[in-house]
Amino acid sequence: MASVNWPGLFKWSMQYQDGTLPSSAEGAKALSGDDSKWCVAASCVCVRHRLGASRGRAAGRAQHGAAPGAAPARCRPPALRPLPRTRASIAAAAPRRARRECATFPNPSGASLFFARLTEALEHFSLDGVKRMQEVKRLLDDQGGKGGAAGPPPPSTAAAASASSSSPADLLDELVDAVASIDAARDWVLVGGGGTLLRLVSNPESDPAVAAGAAHAIGVAAACNEPVQDWFVGEGAVGTLLAAVDRGATADARAKAWLALGALARHCDRGAAAFMSDGGPAALVAAAGEDAAAPARKALHLAAAMARERPAAGVALVDAGLLAPLCAALQGGGDGATAAADALAALAASPAAHAVAADARVAPALAAAAARHGGLVGDDADAAADEAAACAAATTALDAAAAAPAPAPGMAGADVLRLTDGR
Repeated sequence: MASVNWPGLFKWSMQYQDGTLPSSAEGAKALSGDDSKWCVAASCVCVRHRLGASRGRAAGRAQHGAAPGAAPARCRPPALRPLPRTRASIAAAAPRRARRECATFPNPSGASLFFARLTEALEHFSLDGVKRMQEVKRLLDDQGGKGGAAGPPPPSTAAAASASSSSPADLLDELVDAVASIDAARDWVLVGGGGTLLRLVSNPESDPAVAAGAAHAIGVAAACNEPVQDWFVGEGAVGTLLAAVDRGATADARAKAWLALGALARHCDRGAAAFMSDGGPAALVAAAGEDAAAPARKALHLAAAMARERPAAGVALVDAGLLAPLCAALQGGGDGATAAADALAALAASPAAHAVAADARVAPALAAAAARHGGLVGDDADAAADEAAACAAATTALDAAAAAPAPAPGMAGADVLRLTDGR
């Protein structure tokens, strides 16, 4: 369904049926249960398409003017401003709530019921987004976001929570959809929601699913959103998330914490500096060697991004021992091997290139991966195409690094960095 232009299809269909045709007219028929569910699903995809339009335009503006092959342009939105007094265009709950509606939509007796339910859903989506954010923040605070363990809520709060029929995990799912919008993410910070998320992440008694959801919301809100990044970094979010990585009870909670760390450290000078000074390289090396695939893959993606954006980061990561888990991940295959090869290629283009090329473990690991790819045929080869391409790029980059003049014997990584980075 993702490849279909749903808004265009909707406009086309309304040219032939605008809802005014009597149900008794020739050719009219009641929608079957399956047809009505499909129509609701298509309408929800259309709504989601509209929701993502503003974010897509922002990404296009960020890339506008970039030279071919250049790194993605930084998104520099204006600083945080007071909350607007106008109503939000779409409520925070729209996408996920719409998908839940699709799963439970009853079999209607005709098209009129479908349009009635669709109208009701759209009215719900047009709620004031800021007011809904304030309500979500209050509910999360009452259920554990004020610090300490969540105790039994007072009667009035219990009644409100019962009326909302949303658990903290559901509220955070709703919030993740909302803060994907740059403006909505800023609104969430302005209503005080950033502190609520940090308390949920830092509370050792939080449910792992709630801690993971809070970290996920931080990552989505802060991604390429400079004012939000600055606020979280200023509140010590990097240290909080690194502690959550170390303490994370589940692989999902640790993976979401790495997602949030990546959002704060990428395209953000203060966030990257905090990551490097708060023990981020050592934590990243430990995560890259995890048996759990998701946290290791997120950590490796961050390693590649840091090495490309900041020369000092590549040197620090190699000095911290990143090459050992990288070589081990290459042997495992799959998405982890793809991420490891991408990180190797990034390191090979950094001031740490000679250290990477000279490591005795790297070349055999890449050769073994290439031999494994050469033995694949058919669907297996297609499935491993991304991994094979990443390994080939890493091999090419390392060959170029090995052919370049080597630094003087005995030079430390910091000395190489000063020579290559002009400091």
